[in-house]
This record gives sequence, C-alpha cells and structure tokens, in this order.
Amino acid sequence: MAAASWRTGHQLPRRPAPCSKQNRTTSNSKPPVVIAHECPSAMRAHVVEVPAGRDVLSCVSAFARRGRRGALVLGAAGQVTDVVLREPAALVLRGTMEILSLAGCFFPFPAPATGTAVFLAGPRGSVLGGGVALGGLVAAGPVVVMVATFVAAALDRLPLGNKGCDDVHAMDTTGRAAGPGRQCAESTSSVANKDPFLPAALY
Repeated sequence: MAAASWRTGHQLPRRPAPCSKQNRTTSNSKPPVVIAHECPSAMRAHVVEVPAGRDVLSCVSAFARRGRRGALVLGAAGQVTDVVLREPAALVLRGTMEILSLAGCFFPFPAPATGTAVFLAGPRGSVLGGGVALGGLVAAGPVVVMVATFVAAALDRLPLGNKGCDDVHAMDTTGRAAGPGRQCAESTSSVANKDPFLPAALY
C-alpha cells in the first residue's frame, strides 16, 4: 500500500516533447542581423573622373574642399598635355603623355597645399616627372584618379624624445600646437557649389 500511495502522490515530471524537424528548420533559417555603422573619421575611397581640358590637381583639390575633407591621391590613369613641373625655373613638357604614377596630398582647408609628384611616359621609352605645379596637369582626355579622403589628421613631430610617445608634439593642419594626440579640427569653410573645376565622382 505504501508503494502504491507513493506512486500516485509523487509523479515523475514529464519530459518536454522533442522539437520536430520542421520547427528546427524554421528556427535556424532566420538570417543574422548585422548592424553596420560607419565611422565619420574613417578614410573613404573615391574614383574621380576628370574631363578633358581640366586641370587634374585643381579638380581633386576642389572635390576635397567641397566635402570639407583632405584628399590623398593614390594614382591616376589617362593622358595629359603641357605639363608644368616645379623646378628652380618652371619646366614645361609639351605634347601628350601617359600618366604612369601620380601621388600627392591635400590637407583640409586652411592648411597650406602640399606637393604632388607625377611620372609620365616620355618618347622612346623614357620616363619624365617631378613635382607638378597646381594648374600644370591638364587632361588631354578623360583621366581617372583614385583618391582617398579623410576628415582630420594628427601631425606628429619626430624624432621622439627620451620619454617616448609622451614627447610627441602634435600640430593641427593649420600649424597651431594641438597638444599630444589631438586631432585636427574639421574645417568649416564653405565652397561654392558651382565650382567650374568640380569633376564627376563615381562612387
């Protein structure tokens, strides 16, 4: 009798019913949720197309000013004409030449403009190039320029002192002391939207 009363008064808990194959398929078929967040200070890649008759560097500079960003020229492809190199005396290369390499940097306004170097395919397999002046790289046809833009950059003075990174004196792009690790403030200058040098950008 005691055994019978124990069985009736204390029942074992029931196991939950196993999930069917259909339920498992439904629960596993949900796509993952991805939250994308773009950092505003990250570098962005742009492919800029400069039309014929326009100065390549002026177009890139105007494109960077319009977005209030700095621009890092990574390379270019196309033909240019009447290139003006910055030498002790201006050197003009007449004729149409193919761009082999183009590199330079434009800091955000009001920082001073920096130099840009170009290498061109000359006659008989020769290579010509050097620092190019603003306004001295006119496109003979459509020129495609690869540009990376950035909002701000920290300028550090080297070499470091004996204390390592504690002695790094940072300056913003205007030349004012910014303190260790401080980033350059974003420029608030505005540029007219109807800039004749603005190229078409392909994103």
